[in-house]
Parts: sequence; C-alpha cells; structure tokens
Amino acid sequence: MPSVEGHPDHLPGYDVGPSLEDQPPALFSWMVEECILAAYDHKCVTCPTHGDVPLVQIAPDTIFMDLGERHLIRPENIKKGHLLGRGAFGFVFKGSCKLRGSNTFIDVAMKMLQPVQPGANSRQSAIIAYKAAQGKWDRDPLQYACKAYCTARQELNILLSLRHPHIVPLVGVCTRPLALVLDLAPQGALDAVLRHYRRSGARLGVYCLQAIILQVTTHTMA
Repeated sequence: MPSVEGHPDHLPGYDVGPSLEDQPPALFSWMVEECILAAYDHKCVTCPTHGDVPLVQIAPDTIFMDLGERHLIRPENIKKGHLLGRGAFGFVFKGSCKLRGSNTFIDVAMKMLQPVQPGANSRQSAIIAYKAAQGKWDRDPLQYACKAYCTARQELNILLSLRHPHIVPLVGVCTRPLALVLDLAPQGALDAVLRHYRRSGARLGVYCLQAIILQVTTHTMA
C-alpha cells in the first residue's frame, strides 16, 4: 500500500474542501431534441437517479399536451385507411376518427408527418417515396424527428386560427403516428379540380373568382 505521508490532503490544517457527502446532488437534464425523439417511440426518458421519467412531467409540449383534450387525439381513437395521395410534407391517408365523448366516427384526412407505409396495393412511386423517407429517418432520426415536430407546430399555429365554412377545419393532432387530422374533403384537392378544369377547357366565371377572393379575405370568419 503506498504511503500518504507528506501528501497535502493529510497535512494538519489543510482544507480539502467539502466531502462527497456534503456536495449537492447531481442534476441531470435532456436536450429538447432528445425529448422530441423519445415521443415517437415511448413517453419516457431515462434518468440515472430516478429511472424512467414520463415526458408529460418534464416536456409536455413535446407530446402536444398543451393543446388540451379538445385537439389531442388518442391513437386508439383513430384508424388509418387507404392512401389518398402525397402532400407537401408526406402521405395523406383517409381515416376514421372517433369523436370525443361519443361513439360516433367521422371520415378524416390524416396528413402524416413521419414515414408510414403506404400499403401493399399502392403505386410503385409511393412505395419508393416511403422507402426514401424512411431511409433518411433511419440515418438521422434526431434531425428528422425534430423537423417533423417543427412542421406540425407551424401548421398548428395556422390551422388553429382559421375558422371559415370554406376552409377544411382541423380536427386535432395524433402523436402515434405523428399526423395532423383534418375533416375529409370528399371532392378531393382543389388543385386537382383546377387541373381538370384546365384540361377540359373550362374557365372560372367572374362571379366565381369574386367569391374565391372574398372567401380568402374573410378566412377568419367564425
């Protein structure tokens, strides 16, 4: 055993500072990006001292708890149907959503913000797009999870403020899989209708254009 004679820690009157017992307990923290990523797979992050800690206790906004029950859709209350098409942020599926406090289901559109398999009977282009998106998530899950979360927040900031009979309203947000849920527009996308008009040689009348402009300017009408 080595000698400690003459070591500063053992000299009379030498202050070695507080002992380990006197030091404050260690504090552990997480990056918000880590919490966002954890929300996709489970609802907890792991603390070396306290074990699994639910996200609802430390970062409730990462699982959209700040929206309240009105706009938060539980995964068991929504069912994904067939693929409707591809939007700016990902696939759009038809779905069936159970209304809160009742047994009534309504048809909805689910705008997926994370890669979701389009289905076995989907077009080859959709399958290729899904595999490409999933590959990006597999290579850098933290980046793409945060990107999807930020996209959801940006969309929600707009959709929550829109109230108009001619604008498809927001039903809510589902966290697993991450999707914005809107009322289903049974006639399809407006751009597809306009393309059909263009191909057929039809033109929108003056009064129709006037009505469109009026609807755009009054988009916040309750």
